[in-house]
Amino acid sequence: MIVNRQEMTLLHLMEYIDVPLSEYTMPYAMTQDGIGAALGVTRSHVAVIVRRLEDKGQIGWILSHPKGAKAKRKIYYLNPEGIRIGHQLQDMLDEEGLTIDDIVRRPGTMENNSPNVIRAMGEMDKALRAVEAVRNGNDHEKAWEAIEHASIAIRLLTKEVA
Repeated sequence: MIVNRQEMTLLHLMEYIDVPLSEYTMPYAMTQDGIGAALGVTRSHVAVIVRRLEDKGQIGWILSHPKGAKAKRKIYYLNPEGIRIGHQLQDMLDEEGLTIDDIVRRPGTMENNSPNVIRAMGEMDKALRAVEAVRNGNDHEKAWEAIEHASIAIRLLTKEVA
């Protein structure tokens, strides 16, 4: 099953449909940074994705203080149409014998480690391999992309421990 980034975003946000919307203490995973970490894309890419989903009437947003953030940010949530499509996607995954965790890059599968720690460790490993590739004369652009992902993961980790 091939799932595009918009569908991955819907699947990611399905995990938070039971979270009551509030101006305070919303999960950081519902921000652009949180969605980007789950999807493995940059925040600027998430901005494009969520704008398209908003235009389709599948998601909405509120301003809130997410956990670990000092300022208000947009918190994205599924509208009824997004929930409907999310359930359809979950049903298709079930038919394929897959789970959301198989599609969305949900860190946190190692015991006793937080999702952000797992994500940071994985991204740092990719960045180190990319640097080695550059030393061997390979693609510089991939190295910069890996380093960018590592920096996103580290920012998420620092928000968690702050």
